[in-house]
Amino acid sequence: MPPRAVPLLLSLSLLGSCASANNDAGPDGGGFDARTRADADPSSPDGSGSIDASVTPSADASTSTPDAAPDAAILGEVLLITEIVDADLPGGLPKFVELTNLGGTTVDLSEFSLGVFSNGSFTLNTGASTVLSGTLAPSASFVVSFENGDVAGTSSFRTVYGVDADDMSFGAVINGNDTIVLFQGAATGNGSDATIVDSYGVIGTDGTGAAWEYLDGFASRQAASTTPSAVFVEADWAFSGASALDNADAAAIAAATSPGTH
Repeated sequence: MPPRAVPLLLSLSLLGSCASANNDAGPDGGGFDARTRADADPSSPDGSGSIDASVTPSADASTSTPDAAPDAAILGEVLLITEIVDADLPGGLPKFVELTNLGGTTVDLSEFSLGVFSNGSFTLNTGASTVLSGTLAPSASFVVSFENGDVAGTSSFRTVYGVDADDMSFGAVINGNDTIVLFQGAATGNGSDATIVDSYGVIGTDGTGAAWEYLDGFASRQAASTTPSAVFVEADWAFSGASALDNADAAAIAAATSPGTH
């Protein structure tokens, strides 16, 4: 039997439908980029979890113009400092800083570094920040231990929490009044050669006596604070106050703090 001819009108209709489907895919043939800042909608409306710090939300979200840079996660919009502890076991241990990925995509930690400004200094302790390594999955935390000579299986951190910290390369260089900064890139000197992503404390200010002092104490980021800030915002944090962990044993320290579970 010979093949049936397709009516001209039906052919045109099908062609129009295909053209419409292609147009709906977005200007580059893929999906539309619905990225937005974490403080506008941390759930990421396109389900990708990608965050673009250059997008400033307005009253009408449809008027926001996304940044052309595709590597928003690298800029650190979703990587935050979420807990700091300076406990009171021998040597003032354990000491640690917790970072958490609040975005929907895995973060490459090698794009970031952690630096300490000690005792109100404007210059980084040891003259430079320390570049991190590894990757961090969405909603996961990464714990940096500040303890001299700690190795896997043996440290004050492990004594208290029963596990090893994720990074044990730092010395015991935080002491309750120091500012801690998360950078994009490796920082040296005063840190101006890298980009500040998030800060705890104020660079150039000795935290002794300040609300954010954590000597023999701890601080944890408020659950509602989901956007990193280059400028320290006290309202983003809950503080134990100095000396809250004075004479606390391992069990008491573990009960008061929660590394790795922000």
